[in-house]
Amino acid sequence: MSGPDTVMYRATIEDSTVYSAPWTIEVPLNRLDNRENKIYEAACHEGNYAMVSILAGARLNEQ
Repeated sequence: MSGPDTVMYRATIEDSTVYSAPWTIEVPLNRLDNRENKIYEAACHEGNYAMVSILAGARLNEQ
């Protein structure tokens, strides 16, 4: 950790078949409060038969 509310994420890529030299990425990950830190389901719309009607209604509103 680099602070009470920050974790430093570091990754090094070492693949001589793709890159001529290893390289490193470093990203600070900051703690968020509960309002900003919500995890949502990645929902798909397969089988969502109402989607056609929702999109059709939205297109009518755009006109």
